[in-house]
Amino acid sequence: MKVLLYLYLGGKDTVIVENSSDTVLEGLVSLRADYKSTGTGPLNYNGFIFDFTSAAGASNLLTNESFETPDASAGDVPGAGAPWNSFNSNFTSSNLFGPPVFFVNPDAHSGTQVLKQFGTDAGSFQDLAASAGESWTASAWAQSWAGDANNNTGLMQIFFRDANDVNLCDPGGFNACNQSVFDTAQPVDTWVELSASAVAPAGTTTARIQLLLVPDANTPADGSLFWDDASLSKVAP
Repeated sequence: MKVLLYLYLGGKDTVIVENSSDTVLEGLVSLRADYKSTGTGPLNYNGFIFDFTSAAGASNLLTNESFETPDASAGDVPGAGAPWNSFNSNFTSSNLFGPPVFFVNPDAHSGTQVLKQFGTDAGSFQDLAASAGESWTASAWAQSWAGDANNNTGLMQIFFRDANDVNLCDPGGFNACNQSVFDTAQPVDTWVELSASAVAPAGTTTARIQLLLVPDANTPADGSLFWDDASLSKVAP
């Protein structure tokens, strides 16, 4: 695929960058060009800057990443919504239920809904097809809301599993290949982004992002943790 970048000057397009790679490029482009005219001949360009941040293969591959389904405007709905899988106490919660009379959750990071977790070892996960040697990055936004006790640790985890659903990060165990931690030291009422990356080991058929709540025994009971805008991306190859 040939990519041409044009600068529009004097009523015509002037080609100033050409990429003849066969690779399809995706990403963000920023361009700045300072120029002066000598009155004759071609324009002279000074301080030309061209940045291309490749995002090929790095888009978010999750479905329902912001927990906007199912519709929870009439009240909390059990689970994180398809195609997420959940265990223990997970609920999809909407900003449209309650206010202005009362509030049941924090404002969503985006959209109008969030994933709410409470109780003991509440988790939600989503799987994507993957292969050995691929680099993956998982992320999500977490918040401890002032409306509930701040007593939980959140784990944003990335796993790789084989065709027999064996956890290749910790065969026979539950440890992740990598994780990012949200703990009680984080400020309440503030969305905090968690991110972790890992390379898929031999035998991988599935990449998994998991959002997990782990109660902190040294803090008050009856708290909760909220999640929004999860992402799982294949970075390379």
